[in-house]
Amino acid sequence: MRISLVMTGTPDHPIRNGMDLYRLYMPYSKIDGVTINLKHDLIGAKLDSDVYVINRAYPVELFRYIKEQGKKIILDLDDHWDIPTWHRLHPKRLEANIQHAKSLKLDNEAQMLQRQLDEVVSWKHQLNEVVKIVDAVTVSTPTLAAYYDKQFNAKPLIVPNTIAPEITRFTTKKQPSRFTRFGFIAGTFRERDAALMHKGIQRSFKDQELKGKWQLIQTFNAHGSYAEQERNFTNNYTNVSEWYRDYLKKFIEQGNHVANQQWYKRVWAMDAVNYGKMYEEVDVALIPMQHGVFNSCKSELKLIEAGFTGCAAIVSDVMPYAPYLEHNVNCIATNEDQGWYRGIRELTLNKELRHKLAWNLQETMFEHFNHNRADAAVHTLLNTL
Repeated sequence: MRISLVMTGTPDHPIRNGMDLYRLYMPYSKIDGVTINLKHDLIGAKLDSDVYVINRAYPVELFRYIKEQGKKIILDLDDHWDIPTWHRLHPKRLEANIQHAKSLKLDNEAQMLQRQLDEVVSWKHQLNEVVKIVDAVTVSTPTLAAYYDKQFNAKPLIVPNTIAPEITRFTTKKQPSRFTRFGFIAGTFRERDAALMHKGIQRSFKDQELKGKWQLIQTFNAHGSYAEQERNFTNNYTNVSEWYRDYLKKFIEQGNHVANQQWYKRVWAMDAVNYGKMYEEVDVALIPMQHGVFNSCKSELKLIEAGFTGCAAIVSDVMPYAPYLEHNVNCIATNEDQGWYRGIRELTLNKELRHKLAWNLQETMFEHFNHNRADAAVHTLLNTL
């Protein structure tokens, strides 16, 4: 059986994002006969594979074309696409941001936001069409499977996330530091989750016993959501010196040595394949998640990343993480504002506990999210086609 993974990148960099990496390449890479095609090259092309695996249901024309050629299609859905009103990608928020950009004559930004809006508006309509075309639907978690089964009668199969260290830069190696480093290694649109930690981080900053012993690490690039999180973490830059505030506002990507002695430090975001390298500067992963239907359908990936890279973790005790959490055994689990402060304090001052939680979390993640499980799920799926 010849299988094609339909990526969204370019010939030189086919793995463009986390969906390409985790939902396509990782679970299918060890299957015999797997090749890669690019989504934008397929319509009108000669199709040589028997099965095409695609993440996310657009454009619908691509699915129709593949089906017309007599091929099988596996659709992977990695998220809950009934977007809540608080999310930056909700149509009303995008419309407001487009008008704001236009009022400031930021034409390029307005055009980018318009493209996002057009895509978001088409998602649910196209999803209704595509689930009727494809031969199988896969998701990452039971909660997400239940959502798509209820909404679209899709009968999804679960292919769990995993990490293949030989494919990515995920490693247990840590770069040296005099600090215990607490890392919020996350993508965009995580401001509401980050806000759960705000009071705890501010209290940790003011704790004189912790002074000079801990460091807050944040993924960063020029996206506005990272800047908003940074303002909250640093209390609008009042918790950093004036010269360091000016340095941060220059958005300099290099020169991390400048930040190595500061209590707050950016780690500039990397591409999907190299993403794991950022964890070399993290001893404890900060994994906040606001409770709600939309978030409960997300995957356990942040917890998996922490476990596979030898980090301890402070985690929101909510879905999708809750089934794997044992407080003070493999993590510090909390749903309280000050739980983040207590966790930062305890794991800064108690090296033995930090190492115990990291070891036990790694064991838990290796048990539930090893590549053999993902591989077995994929083989079961292919046998049903």
